[in-house]
Amino acid sequence: MSKKHNLTNRNGVWYYRHRVPKSLQKAFGKLVIQLSLKTKDLNEAVKLRNIQDVEWDAHFEQAKKYPDAELHAVSSLTRDEALRIVQEYVRESDLEFQKQEAKRGSISDEIKAD
Repeated sequence: MSKKHNLTNRNGVWYYRHRVPKSLQKAFGKLVIQLSLKTKDLNEAVKLRNIQDVEWDAHFEQAKKYPDAELHAVSSLTRDEALRIVQEYVRESDLEFQKQEAKRGSISDEIKAD
C-alpha cells in the first residue's frame, strides 16, 4: 500500500479520504468519508490514517451486520451544538475548579508572590 493511500493534502494539511462501499452508500448517505487529520506532518498523518481505517472498517462491518439500523448516517455537529457542548464543558470545569479552590482555603503570601 502506498504511504499516501487514503490521504489527500490540501494547503499543507492532510485529510483522510475513504470510499464508502457501494452497498452501504445509501445507509451512510455519502460516497466518500473525508475529514481533516489536522496535521501538516506526513508521518503523523499516516499514523492517524491507520487509526481512521480501523475505525471506518468497523463502522462498515457494523452496517453490514445490521443493515436496518439507523446508526450509520454520518452526521456532523452544527456550530451551535458544538458551541453548547464546549460551553457546558467549560462551565462544569470552572465549577469543579472553584470547589477545589474553596477546599484548599486561602493562599499564602509566598504563593501569591510566586
